[in-house]
Amino acid sequence: MSLVITSNVALEDRPETSEVFKPYSYQNPLLNTMRIPANSEVALQSAKINKNGVAIVNRANSNFNHYFGVPVGTAACPTIENSTQIPFSAVIGKGELFREGGYAERNVDDLAGDISAGINAAAFHPSLINAAVPTSIAVETVVNTTTKVFEGFKWTATQGKAKVKKATATANWTDISVNTRGGFTQASGVVTSTTATGFHVQNKQYPVSQNAGSIVFDFDGLNTDSPTSPWVVGLSRINTRKANGVPNTVFGREVPSYFNPKSQKAGAKTPRVGGQVIYGDIMVGRSGKLLCVWQSGVDSNSRLGGTKMNEIVYYGGDFNTTFKAGQYDLQANDDDYVKVRFTLDNENMKIELIDDADAAVILADFTVTKTKGGVKENLTAPICAPKMAMYPIMAGRGTGGGVKGSFVEMFHYTNYPTWAEATYANYDWWGYSEKNDLTRWCLDVESRFWNDFGDDSSGIAGDGLQIPVLSAAGGELVGYQSTIITAPSVLYGGTPFGSDTGITANATASRLLGFLNAPVSIFTSNNGGVTITSSVSIPQLQSDVSLFIRLNNFTQNTVNARQGTTSKIIAHLPRFDNSGKDVGGLYFEPHTPTYLSLGNTEDMLINSFDIDIVYDNETLCTALSGKTIVCLHIRDKLR
Repeated sequence: MSLVITSNVALEDRPETSEVFKPYSYQNPLLNTMRIPANSEVALQSAKINKNGVAIVNRANSNFNHYFGVPVGTAACPTIENSTQIPFSAVIGKGELFREGGYAERNVDDLAGDISAGINAAAFHPSLINAAVPTSIAVETVVNTTTKVFEGFKWTATQGKAKVKKATATANWTDISVNTRGGFTQASGVVTSTTATGFHVQNKQYPVSQNAGSIVFDFDGLNTDSPTSPWVVGLSRINTRKANGVPNTVFGREVPSYFNPKSQKAGAKTPRVGGQVIYGDIMVGRSGKLLCVWQSGVDSNSRLGGTKMNEIVYYGGDFNTTFKAGQYDLQANDDDYVKVRFTLDNENMKIELIDDADAAVILADFTVTKTKGGVKENLTAPICAPKMAMYPIMAGRGTGGGVKGSFVEMFHYTNYPTWAEATYANYDWWGYSEKNDLTRWCLDVESRFWNDFGDDSSGIAGDGLQIPVLSAAGGELVGYQSTIITAPSVLYGGTPFGSDTGITANATASRLLGFLNAPVSIFTSNNGGVTITSSVSIPQLQSDVSLFIRLNNFTQNTVNARQGTTSKIIAHLPRFDNSGKDVGGLYFEPHTPTYLSLGNTEDMLINSFDIDIVYDNETLCTALSGKTIVCLHIRDKLR
């Protein structure tokens, strides 16, 4: 007679190896061959498993939202209108688990992977994007260390802090002019016009990073003394080319669908190069002979809707003593400015002019200019979600061609992927929104009061302003945290009671993710750019099936009538164990073991024990986790 102890791990005191073999399918190889005498039989002596139950995932319980920004409802951000961000819609498993009317059964470990896939598809902020894996948000199961019972999930969102300088010579520029009619050459990152039409180009490789990432343009070669030499440099999201059907725009342009150049105020200076209004999220350029600053936004006082290029008045007051006397004459350029630097400090954009002696002065920003008395028209607006990924743009022309421009340095997140047309919609919210016809949510963000140059009365202080959130010296974005929304939240832009008017209105995953009666998650830790969030309730799981133990490499035979086939099943594990439990750590010991003949007329030599835990259809029970122990009893067949 022999008692054989098998398990999916070698040592009880080595939890780090607990998944060396799957708890529902494992092999125990023997150091020495075991001889089983002829005419033997085998039975289950006992079994110990950790059964978590399964989650039933369908369209009715799998939707949630992910928000990354300053928490709404705080003093700094009392309403969603104060936020520069928006909750992004997500589906467990990215919606791939089921089709319309269908469902999927998932064990907790696989469900954690599905949740990870869903949140990775809805985490668009560049600081969370990782080139090696979809994002830096990790999802894992939480199991009680004592009882081994599944208690929920934990989300860890880690902001990227590292940034790297891009080599200027490796810059590759793409023609984004109307109908790609620009004439230019490029070499070592420098673009040179070849026709009077000039060029309008974008570097579609990396966006400027939010942790004080910067870019410096050299505009000396663009700024000729001719009054017919307008130019712009700046940053912009990557837009698809609009073929037709875009109101008030020009055929063949790469602009947002809701950009409306005809919405400019009468007499307003516009970023016009080569006969076309140039679109950019924030730009510096020359109009006539004057230096101008523009930022995309709305204006509730304009004649038409949509976004337009709002001019920032950087001159004419004590808020900027360098240009107190008035708008700078770029044609004369008495101060010999040759470069412009854009620095993105999370939500604050600072623009500086640099002269030929490398001395810099502030042209426009929010933080400094506001402290010196600047009002809305003098300030850069907070950078918001549709503008999270902004890439360099340039445009210039000269009567005979030959004007040239380049950037001399640029910093981007180290782990941000190189732009690719086929994949960027997977991690760029603006690209995703354009691809899926969801830009209405982008316009919703861009139409908030702090980006409306016609609103000077809304907001916390009644001045139409929202103070931009900055980054810390270590690179993390101050006050930003990862938030999971699992039920409609009015606070975060949803309407309850079944209305579909809000971005969170379809959130339904509170029971499945473990946020029962807590539709908006509250972080358990938020330090150093790392947000940890945990379930507050045990996710809704089911366990209403029996299990069976299968000994694969022995010679016993049973009949699985459900399948209509012979089987290697040796024992039944009912739904409830000996103590009456059906989930968690379960222990089974038959009162009367059922011995099965091995049918071996001669001695058997065994090198391993191959164990599976299966359902009645012989598929593996992946609802098991942790440690499994199966004890077998082998004896001489009774006569």
